[in-house]
Amino acid sequence: MNKKLSFGQRYSKLRSGYKIVICFLLIMIAIILFEILTHGYKRNYGGQYPQEVAFILIPIILWKYVEKKSLQSMGFTKGKGSILSFVLGLVFGAVSMTAVFILLLATRNAVFLGNIINPNITNQTLKDLILFILVGFAEEIFLRGYCLRSISERNKKITAAIITSLLFSVLHALNPNVTAVFFVNVVLIGMLFSYMTFKFNIWLPIGFHIMWDYFEGNVWGFPDSGMIVKGIYNIKILGSNVINGGLVGPEGGLIVTFITLVGFLIIFLSKNNKAA
Repeated sequence: MNKKLSFGQRYSKLRSGYKIVICFLLIMIAIILFEILTHGYKRNYGGQYPQEVAFILIPIILWKYVEKKSLQSMGFTKGKGSILSFVLGLVFGAVSMTAVFILLLATRNAVFLGNIINPNITNQTLKDLILFILVGFAEEIFLRGYCLRSISERNKKITAAIITSLLFSVLHALNPNVTAVFFVNVVLIGMLFSYMTFKFNIWLPIGFHIMWDYFEGNVWGFPDSGMIVKGIYNIKILGSNVINGGLVGPEGGLIVTFITLVGFLIIFLSKNNKAA
């Protein structure tokens, strides 16, 4: 007589596509229920916080408590090396977006307005940092933690990376002023994050993601994925072309394409003495 499988065991045996759809639907349900129960907190206060928390918690709950898998198998390695990976990710993301900023100035695709020693730091600057920390964790846990690892259990790593990178671009499809180059860059960045996750751990892309987004809009004042953000510094994009990305921001331009490819080279040349 065959032993009856538990709910978690049956769920774990589902194809990755079904698990991803279920996870996403549960996230949407959680967001809607929260808004109903709090009488429109998200709508009234304009906060993304409940949405990002749902994208963090639901995948972790399914992975750890339903499928009974360790968070380490999701990419959350332990120890001092994990802290170092996170910090290096933060630095890597900040330096990469600063390189984009410098190249845009050097190629005369943008001009810097104001004084570098007089940043416009406000309460919103800190609030946005908290938000982007949540966004970095949320998108990476859902995509590079849950989706990437689920798909790679039964498929090649490159297949999992391509699929999750395409999903990454779909999540940004409704952003304003998007272009073909923007989608290509989002897919490339998604592939870079997947490469980081497989070679090292998920801490590295989380850190990179946080600072890349934060420095893009809130520090250097670029449009972030088509959305206007008030930065502590101000720049002016000169014209709208395939180099600077125009209204969508630098993520819609070839300079970001170049910096992303440099990122691949850096990760390729980096040594990892311990498997993720």
